[in-house]
Amino acid sequence: MVELEDQSRSIPSRTWVAKVTSNADCVSDVKLRLAMGMAVMIKLTRLWKNKSVSTITKLRLMRALVWPVATHGCEAWTLRKQEEICIQAFENKCIRKLLRIPWTKLMTRAQVYTMAGTENELLNHIKSCKL
Repeated sequence: MVELEDQSRSIPSRTWVAKVTSNADCVSDVKLRLAMGMAVMIKLTRLWKNKSVSTITKLRLMRALVWPVATHGCEAWTLRKQEEICIQAFENKCIRKLLRIPWTKLMTRAQVYTMAGTENELLNHIKSCKL
């Protein structure tokens, strides 16, 4: 919360812009955005567990509701291997949650994507949005 000196009310602080550091490190910003995206995924748990909604619709909803939150400001990210791994893990976790595949069930990323009928799209989307 941001406290105002001249007034007795507080304004909640929000993250709008990516942090720019001297060495162009954006690990904290990427992880923050992915955490915000996962928070949206968790809020939609009832939808993901609903069996009357098709997998294709769930994937479209994930792309429309979760990805914009997770990728906001991605144009300014400097992607290194560590960030790419985090982004791929986030997408894999989202698809597993959507398909209700527990983490204890050992499946490769390719098997999960085949089961969902999709490909590794989030990282490619982020790379296409680069400035």
